[in-house]
Amino acid sequence: MKSAIIYVRVSTTGQADRGTEKSQIEGCQRKAKELGYEVPPEWLFRETWTGADFERPLLSEARQLIREKRADALIVYSTDRLARNPLHVGLIAEECDKAACQLVIVTEPDDSSPEGQLIRYVRGWGGQFERLKISERTQRGKRFLARHGQITSGGKAPYGYNVVHTTVDGRKKISWVINPKEAEIIKRMFELIGNHGYTIYRVALEFNQQEIPAPRSQKWSESIIRTYLSNTAYCGELYLFKYKAIEPKKPQAGMRRIKKSSQVLRDKSEWILIPNGAPPIISRELYDKAHKQLEINSRKASRNRIHNQYLFSGGILRCGICGHAMTSGYQIRRATGQEYRIYRCASNCHSPIYHRCTMSVINADDVENAVWNELAQSLKKREIIKQGISNFRETNNLSKIETEIVLKQKQLDGFKQERVVYLRQLGKGLIDETTWVKEARRCDTRIDSLQHDIDDMRRRIETLKQQALHYDHLENTLDDLAYTVEHAETFEQKRRALVMINLNAVLTQDHVVKLNGIVPDKVQQTGALLLI
Repeated sequence: MKSAIIYVRVSTTGQADRGTEKSQIEGCQRKAKELGYEVPPEWLFRETWTGADFERPLLSEARQLIREKRADALIVYSTDRLARNPLHVGLIAEECDKAACQLVIVTEPDDSSPEGQLIRYVRGWGGQFERLKISERTQRGKRFLARHGQITSGGKAPYGYNVVHTTVDGRKKISWVINPKEAEIIKRMFELIGNHGYTIYRVALEFNQQEIPAPRSQKWSESIIRTYLSNTAYCGELYLFKYKAIEPKKPQAGMRRIKKSSQVLRDKSEWILIPNGAPPIISRELYDKAHKQLEINSRKASRNRIHNQYLFSGGILRCGICGHAMTSGYQIRRATGQEYRIYRCASNCHSPIYHRCTMSVINADDVENAVWNELAQSLKKREIIKQGISNFRETNNLSKIETEIVLKQKQLDGFKQERVVYLRQLGKGLIDETTWVKEARRCDTRIDSLQHDIDDMRRRIETLKQQALHYDHLENTLDDLAYTVEHAETFEQKRRALVMINLNAVLTQDHVVKLNGIVPDKVQQTGALLLI
């Protein structure tokens, strides 16, 4: 007896629950029995996936059976259940023809004539257009309900709430109720910041130390807490259509059921307020108080950075163990209670969230004074600076990079041409689609890699050209620079000199500071002094 594959598809689990999937199965099974086909249980493919995607796990499995010529027929309920895009329908129909597999569409007559194929193609375009209309109607309906005070966000509610489904006058209604345990955590979060002046980081640290459960079994992080703090629903102001779904800039590889997995904030004029949509967990007064404290924390941090004036801030001094920047901070001497400035590895500032680094703190005054004095002495020796500029010019030859770009561009053009050749072979039937997909992906991977390398090298050329101009100017102004470093008194003057020299430094575990740029390579710390 001849064997057939049945493929049914719904876009959402809700459609399956309403019996849409079941009706498709029954229709396909009746058709199989009518045509005398046997359907093995494992060849009944039931998929919940959007019809706009061609790459679907179960559809791919069914197509593989067809390409292997193991099935005599592929039975689907309607064209739009197979695919929304008519080109996709055409490709599957062509695969069936090559494998002598009959494509049976339950709701359409069996017509393989050119006229029948044309009608099927037009219906395919109609299915794609209908998908767009469905999306537009759905969004319009949700906005209508939202403007009339109904929640339309489906089965999810933010942390602190549970979703309750009810039926009023025969219509389903969604509402949110407070989750007592989660609400206490949200309330405490706002109180710690608004009433006790905590920073977001300190809240995350305390929650993790006390092993307070975080959503989805994660650890509490600053990003999670910041998201909750920005949600006005917690003070009773629920807005819908606040965010718009978009595709991520760097999507994950492989098949993804949901393509638009990222969000961007809409213009505030598009937000829709739902009166009494979310029962308040905190008062508006506490919400405003917490946000006012966050602004104070932000301004305070900025003021401290300016007031303290760390010479190596902004990534100039980096940890030689983990590579993170050495950030500024304070410590207090136990004997005198006096504060003093330090540099410490950024990993140790966020150690409960990130991996702790073994780098110890270093006294900021000692490092800055000793390195600055060494710079002043080095700049008096003009030959050291000139040798550094010469080394830069020798190791950054623009002509070599330009030659590499030409070679990579030839490789790139070759892979593009190779891809076109495979596409032509597919059109002539010389290769099957599996081979085409494999080779096309291989070519695309190499094309992306080569294009990325070429773009990087072009950016590097522009950077080197700017640096070359910078060093040409520096070479002509060595006398002025040496005088500036020797007589610099203010923080701004010193920072300006560091930028001109293009200095960056790495602190090793033994507190050896290695200076990179056009200065001596190594400055070693002994006690509180830095010596060559």
